[in-house]
Amino acid sequence: MVLVPMRWWHVATVAELEPTVFANDPWTAELFWSELAQGDQRRYLTAMWRPRGVAGHDLPAIVGYAGLALADDGAYIQTVGVVPSGRGRGIGARLMIALLRHARQAGARSCGLEVRTDNHAARALYSRLGFVDIGVRRSYYQPSGGDAYVMRARPIDTVGYAALLDEVERALPGRVRLEP
Repeated sequence: MVLVPMRWWHVATVAELEPTVFANDPWTAELFWSELAQGDQRRYLTAMWRPRGVAGHDLPAIVGYAGLALADDGAYIQTVGVVPSGRGRGIGARLMIALLRHARQAGARSCGLEVRTDNHAARALYSRLGFVDIGVRRSYYQPSGGDAYVMRARPIDTVGYAALLDEVERALPGRVRLEP
C-alpha cells in the first residue's frame, strides 16, 4: 500500500466511494474540492493498493482517504474513510498515523475529531492513538441527524506521543510507503 497526497484527479473517485464508506452522510465532490483549495492549512491523503508487478504510473485502486486541518497550534481530523472491503486491515490507522505525524511536524500540540457515537471500530482506533472523549454533539451529522463524540489527543508534540504512534504502527499488518 502507498499513501499519497490527495490530488484533483483523485476527487471524482473519492466522491464516488463516499456513499459506500459513509452511507448516511457522504461528502460531495465539491466539499473535497473546497478542502483541497485551503492549501497548506489542509493535508489530505489517499491510500492506494498497488499490487506487485503493477507499474507505478498505472492507476491504483483507492482503498482509503483521510484529511487534516491545521490552525495555529492545533489540528483537526476532518475525515477518515476506508472502503468496506479494506476495513480491519490497518488502512485507517496508517492514514491517521501519517496525518498525526504531519500535524506534529507542523507544530500542532493537540488534535481533535468527531466520530459517530455508533462507530465502535473508529472509536477503538482513536483511543489507541491517545484520543479521549471530551463531549457529545447532538445531531452533528447531517442530513441523518446522528450524534457525535468529540475526542481530543493532547499533547501530541511530545516524545512520548511519537513513541505511541511508532508502537501502534509496529503492530499493524503489512507495509506502507508515504509518498511526498
